[in-house]
Amino acid sequence: SVPAPSLIEVQSNERLQEKKIGAASVEKIELPSDQQIKKENVRAASVQKVERASNKRIEEKKTRDCDITNGRWAYDESYPLYTNTTCPFIDEGFNCMSNGRLDKHYIKWKWQPHDCDIPRINYYQEGDQVLPRLDVFTAFKRALMTWASWVDKRINPRKTQIFFRNSAPSHFRGGQWNAGGHCAEATQPLNEISGFSYPEKNVIIEDVIKQMRTPVTLLNITSLSEYRIDGHPSTYGRNKRYSSNIQDCSHWCLPGVPDTWNELLYFQLQSKKE
Repeated sequence: SVPAPSLIEVQSNERLQEKKIGAASVEKIELPSDQQIKKENVRAASVQKVERASNKRIEEKKTRDCDITNGRWAYDESYPLYTNTTCPFIDEGFNCMSNGRLDKHYIKWKWQPHDCDIPRINYYQEGDQVLPRLDVFTAFKRALMTWASWVDKRINPRKTQIFFRNSAPSHFRGGQWNAGGHCAEATQPLNEISGFSYPEKNVIIEDVIKQMRTPVTLLNITSLSEYRIDGHPSTYGRNKRYSSNIQDCSHWCLPGVPDTWNELLYFQLQSKKE
C-alpha cells in the first residue's frame, strides 16, 4: 500500500508536464510566423486597394450620373478665373470692364450642381493630380517639354530639319493694351533698345532645346524685332467703323517685320542645303 501514492504522484507529474507541453504548443501555434504576417499585410493592402478602387468607381458613377443642370449659382470669392488684364483674347464687344462697367459682383458667381462638382476650365491635370492654378512659365515649359519629347521620338533628323522661332516683342507705351497703351506715334524704328530685357520665355525655349537629342535651329527674332516699334497696326488694325481707343502694339502689319523672319528662315534652309 505504500508505493501507490508514489505512482500516482509520478503519473500526476507526467500529466502536468504533458499539460505544460500542450499549453506551450498551443501558445506556439497561436504565434503567427513572419510569412503569415506578410500574407496578412498583403491581404490587408489588397482589401484597402479594392476599397479605394470601389470608392473611385462609386465617385465616377456619381459624377457620370450627376445632373449638372440641377444646381444653383454660388458666390465664390476665388472667381474670376481670369480678368480683362490677364486674358488678351477678350473681344472688345465683350470686354465689359474695359468698356466701363464698375460693379464686379457678376464675375463672382459659379455654377454648383447639387450632386457633384464640375472642374474649373483652367484646371491643369498631370497624371492623377489636378491643380487649380499653374504658373504660366511652368505651363509653358511643360508644354515645350511635351513637344520636345514628341520630336525626339518621332522625327528623323536625317530627313527633317527642325526650326523653332522664339517670341516676338510688343511695344505698348504708357500702359497695357487695355489701359491706354499706345504706339501710333512711332513712324521710325528705335535707335537703341538699352532698356530691353531678354524674355524669360526665350530662356525656357533655349533650355529645353539644349536638352533635346534632335538638332533644333533656333530662329532668334526677338532682339531685331524689338527695334520695330513702328511696325504694329496701332490704330490701323480694324475697320474704321469699329474704331476704339485700344491700339494693337503686339501684332504686326503686313507687309512688314514678319517678312524678315521668313527671310531668316530661308537663309537657314539655304545654308544647311549647302
